[in-house]
Amino acid sequence: MVPVADEHAAFAWFTAEHTVLLPTIRYALASGCGTAAWQLAWAATTYLFRQGHWDECIAAQHLALEAVRPSGDAAVRAWFRRGLARICNRLERRDEARGYAETALELFTRLGDALGQARVHQDLAQLATDRRDYPQALRHAEAAVRLTRANGDAALRAAALNALGWITVLLGAPERALAHCEQALALLAGQGDRHQEAAVWDSLGLIHHRLGHHARAIACYHEAIGRFRANGHRYLEAGTLDKLGDVRADAGDRAAARSAWQRALRILMELDRAEAVAVRAKLG
Repeated sequence: MVPVADEHAAFAWFTAEHTVLLPTIRYALASGCGTAAWQLAWAATTYLFRQGHWDECIAAQHLALEAVRPSGDAAVRAWFRRGLARICNRLERRDEARGYAETALELFTRLGDALGQARVHQDLAQLATDRRDYPQALRHAEAAVRLTRANGDAALRAAALNALGWITVLLGAPERALAHCEQALALLAGQGDRHQEAAVWDSLGLIHHRLGHHARAIACYHEAIGRFRANGHRYLEAGTLDKLGDVRADAGDRAAARSAWQRALRILMELDRAEAVAVRAKLG
């Protein structure tokens, strides 16, 4: 086995081997190597999810659940059901996503896994946010913050605080949201978690935009875009580019706004996302 030097090397490996990932998982499962099958699915999930290969990601999760069934490992089943919830939500299959998330939460609760519960509460907060049920989203975000208060996982607590900040700004309280997200960013200092840092910078961009701090919002969005791109998270990069265009337009720089929207549109069209329609309308 050749060791992988770092995250970039791992990403390059998955890019090169992308087309054989699912066939390999299927072959392992058919050969009776269930543990290898679900472990490969686990390893491939982040790459497939960030690159927008969501149908393949769902297939990998289902194969993993089939592979783990003989062992009855509740923890592994909980994690893959949580994965299915996140992917189904991204594909706007909301009812499926909610069902998977609630099952995962039940399993994590039964196992006494507070961190697993916190992550699923964040997912349920996202689902509620997407259907614009902000009070319900707030309840789930607050539950995630409570569950992370007593442990030393700084990145997970930062993610919970960021979710709380995002929902708080959508509820019309940007000053309070700013405090949550600045606390999240402080927790991430020195952690090297670029993905979570990107998510917090994206939230800070929206908060500063709502506060009328256009220059600060633009700077925050650039911080987020660089990190999302470095992580290969194309869909979230496109979302931040879209918001960057909005704040550029509000700041009176229409040319820069169009440039950001064009970059967002290019990614969304490559991912075949419905959001491309709204971005195209801004350019029109």
